[in-house]
Amino acid sequence: MAWQFLVGAGISAAGSLIGGAKSASAAKKQANLQNEATQRQFEYNTKLWEMGKERTVADHAFLTETIDIKKRNEQKIADYRDAINLSKYNYDLKIQKNEQESLDKQFARSQQLHAARVNQNVRSAQLAAEDEHAQFQELQQEVSFENEDLIIETMLKQGELAALGQSGQSLGKAGQAIKASSGYRQAQMAQTIMSGQANLHHSLREIAADKDAADLQAWSQKMLKPGRIPPPIKPLKTPIAEFQYPDAIEDYDFGPKPVLGAQVSASAAASQAWAGAISGVASAVGGGFNAWGASL
Repeated sequence: MAWQFLVGAGISAAGSLIGGAKSASAAKKQANLQNEATQRQFEYNTKLWEMGKERTVADHAFLTETIDIKKRNEQKIADYRDAINLSKYNYDLKIQKNEQESLDKQFARSQQLHAARVNQNVRSAQLAAEDEHAQFQELQQEVSFENEDLIIETMLKQGELAALGQSGQSLGKAGQAIKASSGYRQAQMAQTIMSGQANLHHSLREIAADKDAADLQAWSQKMLKPGRIPPPIKPLKTPIAEFQYPDAIEDYDFGPKPVLGAQVSASAAASQAWAGAISGVASAVGGGFNAWGASL
């Protein structure tokens, strides 16, 4: 019966060997599949990381270009504003110059008109004074002629008295009457001269007063010196905004580089499967020999 135990143990060991081979093959296949999946994941992660690097570089370049465009646009807008402000400043400067020249011309014309009015007042006063003096001279001449006529008339009357042959008291009275009449008329003429002279002085004072009033009116109409019109304020340069560029790309901006995950050793998996099968074979063979020895 011992050989039966040996045959059974051999069959059991053979089965263990066949099962171990299948298990080792399956373990190796599983390890290879797992390693392939790990490799594919690594390749995907590596490609994704490379694309992330490219994306980071592209974003950095795009941001830099965007800032450059904004900076150029800011400069263009500032230049345009400066050109407008400068054009307006030059226009205002021309207006200020024209207004200043116009005021200066008006002032010069006012000075000329004032001088002309004053000269006219002087001439008018001189003519009026000359007229008054001429009238007084005419009055003096009239009185002088009248006085001469009176003297001649008096002499004629005295001659007539003498021709009449009067003498004595009647002749004296008649002579006194002629002299009294002549003296009275001479006194009237003297009064006329004095009155004319007073009128002359009064008229001259009025002429002087009228001249002063005309001069004052001319001065009131005289334009004040305009002075200098302040020029327009020179425009300031338009300030330019400050732009901050992104920092230079460093290695840490890309993140950690992908690493290959731990792979399963196919040989180790097969060996592990074989180790289990061999232990099964050993157990089967050992049990057969133990049964055979006990039967002896």
